[in-house]
Order: sequence, then structure tokens, then C-alpha cells
Amino acid sequence: MKRFYVVLVLAVAIALALAVGISKHPGYVLITYPHVLHYESGLWSTLVALFAVGLLIYLLRVLLSLVLTSGGVVNP
Repeated sequence: MKRFYVVLVLAVAIALALAVGISKHPGYVLITYPHVLHYESGLWSTLVALFAVGLLIYLLRVLLSLVLTSGGVVNP
């Protein structure tokens, strides 16, 4: 139970540090490719989006490996 409280306190501290960082340094991202792409957003929302895309790719790879592995097993 003590371990849970330590993890909870660390999670709250990390969230607080991120909130302070976001409020002090909002940042700005502008990505342009002529006549094709124009993306502008805040730095933190871009980082969250990149993290979400990376997590989605990872989960799809794990799911695909599970499907391919389970398809190769023959039950006797």
C-alpha cells in the first residue's frame, strides 16, 4: 500500500511540474510544406499528439504480432 502512495505522489508531482511548464512556456509549432500542408499548434498539444500517435503505432504492432503468432499455433 505504501508503494501505491509513493507512485501516486510522484504522479501528482510530475503532473504539477508539467502544468507549471505549460503555463510558463506555451511554445508554438508551425510546420508548412507549400501547397500541401500547413499545421500550426501549441508545443504541448503537438507533443501530446506525437505521443498518442507513437502509442497507437506501438499498440497496433503488438496487436498484429499477437494475431500473427496465435495464427501459427496448432492445437493438438
